[in-house]
Order: sequence, then C-alpha cells, then structure tokens
Amino acid sequence: MDMIDLTAAGFDEWVSVENHRPDDTPATFWLPATQLVTPQVIDRRINHTHQALLTQRHEGKAGHGHHVAAAPGAVARRVAMSATQLGIVARLVVPVVAARTLGHDVDFPRLEDVWFQDVLQAPVPVSMAWQPGPAKITGSAVERITDAFIAAGLSKIVARDNLASAVSTSVVMISRCRPDLRQAAIDAANELLIMVDPRPGITAGPGFKRRSCCLYYQVSGSRIACCGDCVLV
Repeated sequence: MDMIDLTAAGFDEWVSVENHRPDDTPATFWLPATQLVTPQVIDRRINHTHQALLTQRHEGKAGHGHHVAAAPGAVARRVAMSATQLGIVARLVVPVVAARTLGHDVDFPRLEDVWFQDVLQAPVPVSMAWQPGPAKITGSAVERITDAFIAAGLSKIVARDNLASAVSTSVVMISRCRPDLRQAAIDAANELLIMVDPRPGITAGPGFKRRSCCLYYQVSGSRIACCGDCVLV
C-alpha cells in the first residue's frame, strides 16, 4: 500500500507516524512492536508512568491544568497501568482515524506492521506499514496490547474503555490540527467506536462518555482531575 504522509497533511507529532513497507527490517533505533507485549517492556513502562504520576501528585499538577493540592499517600499501581495502556493504544489508534479521515481505507495495524523507538517520553516515535481496510479490531496491535495489559492485571472494562476513549479522543487531536476535518474525523471515529463500545447512540468526540473511569483522578483524589469523557463527571 502507498505511504501516507500525515505530517504533510498538517498533523503534529501526536497524530503523525513514520512509514515503512511490510517487508522492511527495523533499522537503527527502531524495534518491532511485538516487544510491546512482553512483560519486561510493559513493566518498565508502567514503572516510568508510576513515577511520573507520583511527581504530578507531589507537585499538585494532576488537575488537567488546574492546580490541586498534593494528596497524601502513594499512587496505586493500577492507575499507572491504565495510563500506560491508554497512552500506547492511543498512539496507534489516532493515526488510523486520521488516515481514514483523509479518505484512506486502512485497517488497524497488526503488531507485525509496527515499529517503535523505545523511549519513555511521549509521544513515542512509531512507524507503520499501512494495510488496506476494512478496519477491524480483532487481531490488531491495539487488541493484543490491550489483552497484554489485562493479563498483567488491568481491569478488563477499564482496558476496553481506554481503547474506546482513544478512538473518541482522536477527534479532538485531529481537529486541533485540522479544524476543517472535524466532522470527517467524527464520522471516521464513529465507524471504529462501535467495534469497542457497542452502546446504542454512542458518538465519538466531545460528547463521548466512558462506562468506567480510567482511574487518573486518583492521582490527586480530586474530581478536578477527572478526564473530559469520565463517567464520574
């Protein structure tokens, strides 16, 4: 399949990915994404996120731009697990929604279609070998990563809701870069959202509400820290 240059289409580093062909071999600094489901890599990334969340708590910066008082005690590890899984799947979901918004009929990539650079700071550099659609979750990289986090101890409903949230939030990330594509992004995201959140009438974008909390508000203990699509809001 042809390369898709999301950067040239006006998207930032949170949406865009590099491209490679299916028969390419990872070059220097690039690793096969099959490593993202290994317990060692998952554990290391969770530990990094856990430490970052502890820092946010102690600095009173866990309020989505609002200063909140530092909460006592530790941050539960499951909060870091949820945040880590959400960050990884969003990094793979958003480019697919962006490509489909532009009119490319592409599928969710398999793990074997993805390379990444093993840096801990977001956004993680990603390269995709694009596959033609129709899009499906079954057997995809995001499903396998989600299942790996469930196997590591993350609640199944939280993990699946994180995937749905990533699909919905893609509308915000795409339209932030290209306001002219907002409705097209909603349409593209809605086609994918039904695969992970089959509730009747669910719509991607600002009106979307999760079925469960992603747990992030527990970093501060304040409802100010709830995400915009949180069931607790």
